[in-house]
Amino acid sequence: MDRITEIAEKVVKMYLKEPVAVIVGALVALVLTVVTFGLLAPVMFLGLAEFFRKIEKGEKPVINDLFIHLNKFIFLAVIGLISGATIFLGMVLLIIPAFLAAALWIYAPFYHAYEGKGIIDSLKMSAKTAISKNYLGHVVLILALGLVNAVGSALWIGTLFTFPVTAGFVYYLYMQNRIAE
Repeated sequence: MDRITEIAEKVVKMYLKEPVAVIVGALVALVLTVVTFGLLAPVMFLGLAEFFRKIEKGEKPVINDLFIHLNKFIFLAVIGLISGATIFLGMVLLIIPAFLAAALWIYAPFYHAYEGKGIIDSLKMSAKTAISKNYLGHVVLILALGLVNAVGSALWIGTLFTFPVTAGFVYYLYMQNRIAE
């Protein structure tokens, strides 16, 4: 639990170092995600994670950072569609399988973007990571992130905080948990 708290504190501190850049980035990411019916969601999520990576390095994030993984759009969109469809199906059938699938594939876009894995390999590596690094903890984390984002979106303005912070949080969790094949 200390590790989760450390990551959360780190991400919030970085958000507060460059709040205007992160808020503008979140607005652009949200608009582009909605306008493209979610197809750009993985690209935008990874772009927001890039904001936090740059802030940590002492650099100022810019809007172009949102598009750093645009060259991987097709693969990221397919990963998003596969995981999204599975999660949606899990919610329709029973709510628990949706959270189980989300916990398995939380790192899939990161494995593709940062490790160059293909679609299936990204999904496999993400599942392997989640299972080997406290799978139940990942399920609880997905529930907590879902709740935090639900509250943020209910207060619409809160999404400008919760969406980018979630991206940064998952990025740092990936960096700590990633495993080599």
